[in-house]
Amino acid sequence: MINYKNLEELYAAGSYLVKLLSAVLHEEEAPPLPESLNWKLIYDMAKMHSVETMAFYGAEPFIRDDAELYQNWKKSRDANMAQSLHQIEARKEVFQALHEAGIRFLPLKGYEMKCLYPRPEFRQMADIDVLIDPENTSRAREIMISLGYRQKEAFPHHDEYFRPPFVTVEVHRQLLLVGDDRQRYYDNIWKKATADESTPEAYKLDPNDFYIYQIVHFAKHYNLMGSGIRSVMDIYIYLEKYRNILNRKYIKEELKKLEIYDFCIKMEKLSLTWFSDSNTKADIDRNKLQELERNIFLSGVYGSLEFSRFKKMTFVQKEKKSWTGFRYFWRRIFVNRKHLTYSYPILKKYPMLLPLFGIYRIFYVLKHRKETIKRELELFRLSRNK
Repeated sequence: MINYKNLEELYAAGSYLVKLLSAVLHEEEAPPLPESLNWKLIYDMAKMHSVETMAFYGAEPFIRDDAELYQNWKKSRDANMAQSLHQIEARKEVFQALHEAGIRFLPLKGYEMKCLYPRPEFRQMADIDVLIDPENTSRAREIMISLGYRQKEAFPHHDEYFRPPFVTVEVHRQLLLVGDDRQRYYDNIWKKATADESTPEAYKLDPNDFYIYQIVHFAKHYNLMGSGIRSVMDIYIYLEKYRNILNRKYIKEELKKLEIYDFCIKMEKLSLTWFSDSNTKADIDRNKLQELERNIFLSGVYGSLEFSRFKKMTFVQKEKKSWTGFRYFWRRIFVNRKHLTYSYPILKKYPMLLPLFGIYRIFYVLKHRKETIKRELELFRLSRNK
């Protein structure tokens, strides 16, 4: 969680970070930092949205006099660049091993976007994602272990592998979470993909279907816990590359089937407003723009607890009942058994201590989480004014 005084400061920091990234993207000089902000906040904001490497190139001339911040930011930039190089080599190695084993695979998301940015290191990515057929899960696991990976997690729709020092690989059996209605659209994903002529096991989506999946993935994160600046910038970068060859009629029809066409248009407009030159600004209502920006600035790269809570607050406010606020905070103060057991695992063994830990949690939060309480009250106030 970044250390900001209030939502106004967070909004100002997010707005400046977008301008900083846009300047780097267009090879322009970054605007001066507003006096109300500080570079440490911008750095923390950039890390929260996983864009600190790209932002460093715009901030560098301004932060050289702050030795500590400069070294920390540069160290983060260098670590991300090292991770990027490891990921590129690891991707080749994993895909070659799948190819040699005769396992068909479909590369997903991040790496394809990385190749579209002016410099590959500008597009940070947490992991390498690849889709395989479910029946090949065990064989893929054997391959990953033979390459020096250990399995970190096994989820219903993907397995997660890690190899020190930097590389995480997610091997997917399906594209979306189990129970996501949109997964039915992707049950026959292989019919939308085509095999690579030189590597028959390697499949790829055409630019239209890749973009549709990009929007689906963005919407999934945004609707769960939010999604950040990088997702919006990805849209701008992708459209700049493929705008003239995309089949907009097909994309519109497919996104309407998925019930996210309006979401797509909204985010496309936001991407143009943030990153295009002044001659191609999108027509977007100022109030809606501020709401979108606030949601995204709150979210971080893959969402945040703060944005999730804000969405819940907004939802209860829609009931227009005087006791909805009381109900929300009652549930936040007196959490259920599942929440307490997760926070205090000892309760699995000694459930009779539940009331004691419930009281302990309240006093602990009041003593140690005053800033969190303050922010949540501010978020609640803001949700009432929507």
